[in-house]
Amino acid sequence: MAHDSNSKSTFQEALGANFVSHITATESAFAAMTDGGKVISWGNQAHGGDSDSVKHRLQKEVRHIFSNKVAFAALKSDGSLISWGDAECGGDCSKILQELNEIGSPPITTIYSSPYAFAARRADGSVITWGDPDSGGDSSDVVESLEGGVQWIGCTDDALAAIKSSGEVVTWGDPASGGDTSSVRRHLRAIASVVATRGAFAALREDGSVVCWGDSSCGGNAFAVAQQLNGVRKLQATRGAFAALKEDGSIVVWGDEKHGANAKSVSNIISSGVKDIFANNVSFTALKENGGLVTWGDESQAASSVLPRIPHVQSPRRRVSMLGHI
Repeated sequence: MAHDSNSKSTFQEALGANFVSHITATESAFAAMTDGGKVISWGNQAHGGDSDSVKHRLQKEVRHIFSNKVAFAALKSDGSLISWGDAECGGDCSKILQELNEIGSPPITTIYSSPYAFAARRADGSVITWGDPDSGGDSSDVVESLEGGVQWIGCTDDALAAIKSSGEVVTWGDPASGGDTSSVRRHLRAIASVVATRGAFAALREDGSVVCWGDSSCGGNAFAVAQQLNGVRKLQATRGAFAALKEDGSIVVWGDEKHGANAKSVSNIISSGVKDIFANNVSFTALKENGGLVTWGDESQAASSVLPRIPHVQSPRRRVSMLGHI
């Protein structure tokens, strides 16, 4: 259902006496689900703000709402699927409904998305996709590899990667954005996790080594730091760079320098004693073992900074925090 943002009474009427339990968004629209499983939407009509065409199916029993940049997908309690928004980018799932509705077809358990496509994982670990073919909506080239065993799916802007229970990785979508693993396929075994920038993937193997592929400008080639990528226990990614946290507490970065691959200003601090690593679109933050925080990345968004350790000091009523030194 489409709603004018200024029509408060219309919006409340659509909600009825139900409470909103979940809200998700595309680039310029929202969809709200009530505790009774009803869904309403508002915002840019072309990007999912208008759900009138599927309104009758969104009145009850919706279990979860998913989104990409321009479309929504709703999963109902009976396992059925509803989508709306930009038809070419996931808002129209009619082409896959016949397969989903086949007798004995396993139900969908969750839905993943790239910016312009969706991938639904079913109870048996099989995957079915729809949306923009150039953004991962067409998985026909790897359909046999997606017939079961998929545990997780990640994405760049135009490609998707699935980790299977066997430790194998299956990719599809734009070859230049990570959809082609031919150059590294023999190394993609025993994969524990995968992270992605806008155009590249990095996979952490169970032995602590790292395999990456895709657009070299945003981390698809780690040749410059290849000798350091061993003993890795965690990977993180911004839009353009990767960071690897090693077992020895050091961090290795590569990719686009403007998005975190240039850590020279904090290199001494992140060479040891790092406990965990976090990322947003443009910057990384390392949590040190002593509680200190170190941030670096896009200087125009957030300058490199160091927050000293914050030791706990016992007060009569509660613990308080005071600045100390790294």
